[in-house]
Amino acid sequence: MPKTSTPLPQLIPNRIKSAVNRVKPLVWDATLDVKVFVGPESEGVLTTFEDALAFEYVPINNGYCFGQPEWLNRWFKVDVPAASKEESGKRYLYWNCNGETTIYINGQPWCGIDVGHPEAPLPDEECTIFRCWNLSNWYGCLSSR
Repeated sequence: MPKTSTPLPQLIPNRIKSAVNRVKPLVWDATLDVKVFVGPESEGVLTTFEDALAFEYVPINNGYCFGQPEWLNRWFKVDVPAASKEESGKRYLYWNCNGETTIYINGQPWCGIDVGHPEAPLPDEECTIFRCWNLSNWYGCLSSR
């Protein structure tokens, strides 16, 4: 085993934990789980936003998997409450899922998210988010930042 210049290596995990705890509040002030709804599967057919408006959506839970073994696309719907005064200008949707998509807010293309960019800024007013996805393992969380 190589010699280390750290006199007490057993203290390193505690120092790392302490650093993470100092940085965490600077990244996300608070998180709020939101209810996510999913539309029907569309095998091999890319559906439009207009199609998505007519779908019947059902609630799903964290960890819901879709898109395998075949290529399927699914539209998701999230109703977002209005921001409080403290949250104004600081809200983001954090969506941890493989793939990429365009987010529509109140019917307008708003922004894109992908594996490297899982966050999307949110408006302060109450809104409805629609998004189409085609891979597996979703996790949705509305977060202040």
